[in-house]
Amino acid sequence: MTILLAGLLAAVAAQPAPEGVAPDPAPAASELSAAEVFALAEALVAQGRLGDAETLLVGLTRDASLDFRSEARFRLGRLRARQGDLAGAIRWYRALLDEKPDSAAVQLELARTHALAGDEEAARRALRRAGAVGLPEDVARVVDQFALALRSRRRIGGSVELSLAPDSNINRATGADDIDTVFGPLIPDGDATATSGIGASVRAQGFWRSDNGGTPILARLSGQGDFYGRGRFNDLAVSLAVGPELRRGSSRWRPAALHTRRWFGGDPYSRYWGGTLNWLRILTPASQIEVEATAAQGRHRRVAQSGMLYDLAVNYDRAVGETLSFRATARATRIGAHDPGLATSSGTLGGLVARRLGRQTVYVGASLSRLVADERLSLFPETRRDWRSDVTLGLLLGRWRFADLSPVVRLRRTVNRSTLDLYAFRQTRLEIGLSREF
Repeated sequence: MTILLAGLLAAVAAQPAPEGVAPDPAPAASELSAAEVFALAEALVAQGRLGDAETLLVGLTRDASLDFRSEARFRLGRLRARQGDLAGAIRWYRALLDEKPDSAAVQLELARTHALAGDEEAARRALRRAGAVGLPEDVARVVDQFALALRSRRRIGGSVELSLAPDSNINRATGADDIDTVFGPLIPDGDATATSGIGASVRAQGFWRSDNGGTPILARLSGQGDFYGRGRFNDLAVSLAVGPELRRGSSRWRPAALHTRRWFGGDPYSRYWGGTLNWLRILTPASQIEVEATAAQGRHRRVAQSGMLYDLAVNYDRAVGETLSFRATARATRIGAHDPGLATSSGTLGGLVARRLGRQTVYVGASLSRLVADERLSLFPETRRDWRSDVTLGLLLGRWRFADLSPVVRLRRTVNRSTLDLYAFRQTRLEIGLSREF
């Protein structure tokens, strides 16, 4: 990784400077031209007077010229990094990109700094944005290798998100007054009808990677839960995956043993044991494809629901310019069950478009799913067939300096239409929270 970091640094140096100092600059407030201030700051750095150099450069960040402001921020970022303040360097690079987002050289420098700080996900995002702007072939080759190496660099890390979540239908239940059955209309009880509420949502994930000098072993633990005052609707799921992490050329492979557990209303709901295989390939500096296949044996609280699960998901990510990116998703799932009426096959197509606006990111995602049961349940007159649509609007705000927290706001609308009223529902959910990566 050290060699690849050096290679990326060389790639940064090979790029044109993000901004150049004009040969005939306007006078600065100190009666020195901007070019003279830059030269003086460079001389102070050479003398080891980093604080004095920083003071001069900060003054130039308020210059009327965008080129001078950008050059000052770029130098301040490198100055902060030289002093070991990687978070400060990242802030200066981001401030530069807020005003001048199409600089591949700054994106590469930002990626390198994120990598040194141990934030591999942010480093990969910066690399994809740099690739979308356009890189020379030799630089792109180094970036490809560096992007792949990022995935096996950190030994430990994770993220957590805490949200307040008002929800129109916390139990995803039908809004119908009665349900058709072979015995006539059935009136659902209170827990089987749509119930609104405000709860707390928690999402967390962590990983540990061995450092044995050979093929590393990666352990990933993730969890997601929704908690309400009425505990009977609490929903918690936890998953653990453990296996080797392999790299071959431009690909990364993660075979793993998998175990998941889910609790609903505080009681055990389901358990799955099996395996998963994740394959990721860097296609270009601006794009990647990820495929994950899972097979697991499930045991549910209701024995009739127990059976094998098979899932195949494909994600394609691409950056289009520095501020725009999109993801296309396809998924196929097979859930077996002892009762054929509960066994289902489903498919989903979806997409997400994200746009960076200054320090904020706005995104919209949508998906459409089709689900079909194997046979008719004995209680109902028809076989279950569903069409489900999901639309999500989100806003990710820039990280706060305090505790490095990132505010997030999400609004999701779900509509599930089914031949069986029992499974038809509508849901509107708002999440307002804070997230942090470690």
